[in-house]
Amino acid sequence: MKLALVVLNYNDADNTLKLLDNVADYTVFDKVIVVDNASNDDSKVRLKSFCEKNEKVYFVDNHENKGYGAGNNVGIRVAKDLGMDFALIANPDTDLSLIHISEPTRLR
Repeated sequence: MKLALVVLNYNDADNTLKLLDNVADYTVFDKVIVVDNASNDDSKVRLKSFCEKNEKVYFVDNHENKGYGAGNNVGIRVAKDLGMDFALIANPDTDLSLIHISEPTRLR
């Protein structure tokens, strides 16, 4: 089972980077996919820099913000393209230490 974490960012690099720092060593995630949803602040530069330093974290630059669902769907498609079997979606301010991952839904 290969599991990806998908994080959608929009102008919230501080929280997104905090989450990435927290999950970088989680062995349950094979990939962490960060989708920047056409941020208009410095998020894109900061997140891309972080991702370039961590091979487990994959950066996606959405050039157009089509909303929350569409942005997460981009991350799920990337997860599937990277060979992931499952994807967990988390907001940048999610505290993953509070959840238990069980019975994920297989990507199709």
